[in-house]
Amino acid sequence: MLRLFPSQRRASPGLCKTSARHEITHTQFAVHVVHVVHVQRAGGRAEHGFSYCSPLSRFPGYAWSEVGRQAVLPCSCRTYVSPTAQAPYILWQTVSHTVFERMGKDSVQGESYENRADVPMEMLAEGNCSLILSDVRFRDAGIYESYLVVGQSRVKNQILIHSVRLAVVDHKHIQSVESGKDLILDLYTNQAKMLVFQQEGTPEWRVLWQRGQDSGGERWVEERGRKLVVREVVTSNSGTYRVVDEEGLTLSTVKVSVTGKARHKQLVYTQSTPPTTPQNSSSTPSLHHPPH
Repeated sequence: MLRLFPSQRRASPGLCKTSARHEITHTQFAVHVVHVVHVQRAGGRAEHGFSYCSPLSRFPGYAWSEVGRQAVLPCSCRTYVSPTAQAPYILWQTVSHTVFERMGKDSVQGESYENRADVPMEMLAEGNCSLILSDVRFRDAGIYESYLVVGQSRVKNQILIHSVRLAVVDHKHIQSVESGKDLILDLYTNQAKMLVFQQEGTPEWRVLWQRGQDSGGERWVEERGRKLVVREVVTSNSGTYRVVDEEGLTLSTVKVSVTGKARHKQLVYTQSTPPTTPQNSSSTPSLHHPPH
């Protein structure tokens, strides 16, 4: 687990006996009214740490994002830090992973959040400790907790500020396109690996595009940046288009209606079957069952 200061500690009431009293405590950041928790550990050695009894720790806030978009997990530390104090040391984490840490100009991103997580310095200076999470993924869903890290000694202590539950959903759209025109589909994210198509009124799914593979022949589906272009559609191209990731999870679903009289020959897709994968793999969507 990444740490700017590895020796941080949180009191664990479920593992030891505790007693608490209120007192005014001066930290390097500000003056706070906190609970000083006296911990009696096995062997009789007494220690102490800081904890904050906040209802937000029991009833997390809520945030949601479409996959591939940017999510903002709200957090305010104005209550805990005085305007004249130096910039606070903020930590965001999940139950099992460090997400992001910032102390002044120094910052650390968790292994699964590299180049995606940030608490900008200019926001933090104003008491806004919200976590900005870019290119959101389905596995990002869950509960996130923000902490104020305090203490001038080698051992740091964490004060819980806020808990936020993040939900991640796929994109769903209905689109109409005139016959003979190009159909443009958003990929939204580099997580997109495959485009599958179910023609209206049929149960089968066809693979129209797969990242990194040439469909061969005349290309009816072209990748342009973070978009896919299905060229010169006709009425037989009406149906459901799904973009899926490498795990077979649906990133977007678009129901397409092609209107107007067809003026071009019917398209023939050169890639009609998914790539070969191990039999126990669940990442490739079935031609007979849509990916979930």
